[in-house]
Amino acid sequence: MEFLTKDSILLRVKQQPGENILRVPDGITEIAPCACFGQAWQQILLPESLEVIERSAFEGCHTLWNLHLSENLCYLGSRAFADCTALKALRLPDSLTDIGLQAISGCTALEDLWIPMHMLSPTLLFDTKNQALRRLHFRYLNRDVSLERLRLRDWETVYRFMQRPGWDTLNQVPPALRFTFVAQLGDLIPELFRFGYYTPYGVCCQLIDNHEAELLCRLLRSNLLTDDEEKELLAYSLKQAQHTGDAQMQIVVMRELGITEDGIGKGKFRL
Repeated sequence: MEFLTKDSILLRVKQQPGENILRVPDGITEIAPCACFGQAWQQILLPESLEVIERSAFEGCHTLWNLHLSENLCYLGSRAFADCTALKALRLPDSLTDIGLQAISGCTALEDLWIPMHMLSPTLLFDTKNQALRRLHFRYLNRDVSLERLRLRDWETVYRFMQRPGWDTLNQVPPALRFTFVAQLGDLIPELFRFGYYTPYGVCCQLIDNHEAELLCRLLRSNLLTDDEEKELLAYSLKQAQHTGDAQMQIVVMRELGITEDGIGKGKFRL
């Protein structure tokens, strides 16, 4: 391969026949517009010195499946990786401060996308038009969160919920996604209480109905419920668990009541 550079800017890459791995040299801080437009790279390795990728720099690289971005990257230009149709996973670094329009649009095989929380927005997600997207990964309230099987039109509701947590917003999210999201965050629930949208007792009832055993367990230990409320919830959860055959919920209730698995055989607890 041949590199055409000016100072620390990579202006153009000339790909030779048979070459499929692009290693951009250390010291390059910027990749110019259309520098690798339409080229047949399978892997692209970018140096940690890289700070800027301009518009359409790698657009139309249809064979690209492996991409490593610099942890110092600040700007990703419009359509920088558009129509990279073999790319299945992409991790956008936390260092990003700006992303141009349609930067990853048309990446039709993209299934996993890691996004810095400060860059997460409905515009970016709608802009991608990537119907294959199955998992979105980000950090929220110091936790790693992965949302799966989310339809593109649901992203905006999730985004608004994260900007101002509230049950009224979360209710607009499909139930299956809603409780997956809340369960993964776990410690988000006490945060929601401070906004005054709903009561701990009501939340626990909804978690029981939706078989969110582990999150229910956390809430039961959060000291946000009265003793009477806790007793009522344990009785209700046990009844629901027996009715639906939810073994995980039964185990959670047993633990909260202080009943071990050995207690079942001794007649202290009957499934």
